[in-house]
Amino acid sequence: MVRYTDSANPGSDSLHTADRSSGVGAGPALCVALKFSHVIMNPPRAKTGRIDFYRGTMAFRETPIPNTIIHNAPPPLVEVSGTHHEMGCQIGEARREQVRHSIENAHLLIDQSYDSLELTWKGAQVQARKYLPFAEERYPQYIEEMQGIAVGANVSFDDVMTLNTMEAVTMDALHLTRCTSFSVNEEHTADGHVLLAHNEDWVPEDENDVYVISARPKEEPPFLAMTYGGLLPNVGFNAYGIAQLIDSVYPNDSRIGIPRLVVARAVLAARRISGAIGRTLI
Repeated sequence: MVRYTDSANPGSDSLHTADRSSGVGAGPALCVALKFSHVIMNPPRAKTGRIDFYRGTMAFRETPIPNTIIHNAPPPLVEVSGTHHEMGCQIGEARREQVRHSIENAHLLIDQSYDSLELTWKGAQVQARKYLPFAEERYPQYIEEMQGIAVGANVSFDDVMTLNTMEAVTMDALHLTRCTSFSVNEEHTADGHVLLAHNEDWVPEDENDVYVISARPKEEPPFLAMTYGGLLPNVGFNAYGIAQLIDSVYPNDSRIGIPRLVVARAVLAARRISGAIGRTLI
């Protein structure tokens, strides 16, 4: 369980359970826990940030987190269904402001990094377009999702495509902080479940653009995933028990191929571990 405490009303707690069937909760540091049935996280009322971990009623660890924004509610939940293009449109319409904001942030990040990248936003769009034929050939359905996001949010597809290829386009020149993921197998957990957690380390300007998608694709397994802005959903798990936690992956050469986010989105459609692995070994 992941507990979110209302700092304005300490006596009223909203409780959200994260497991394969019920949903995902994101904590103060944008941590997505896919199954925490025996750990309660109480965000404190202090502005500096601190997480108290409890088992039952006894505190067993306290971890200070300086300069952390405390969120008193979980991220918004967006429910979508239908074809890939239809789901993209629904996401874009539901989170239009967040999609536009994430594009503005990425635009600003590129502009501020010109000395390192020697790349303008227009140049980034040109570079991102080079990845499109490879993604369309292997996973046209997820390009349709991005096209739907652009339509729903009333932004250009070039902007959404650039947003989803930022890792490849920047080639790690931005030196941004990486995410952290961990897992614990069933042999080492109190309730015999596999535990997974992910800390989303990205630019702080995107923090308020985070949301959770509950999707029922027309021809793929239902899934629950975290994302933000105009990015394809990728950190999450599906109805077949396939789960993935994503850390940034940057190319070590200049070859053009399928963007990492498109590959990660494809993993959420896998029905077996072999299929999930196969989608990453293109």
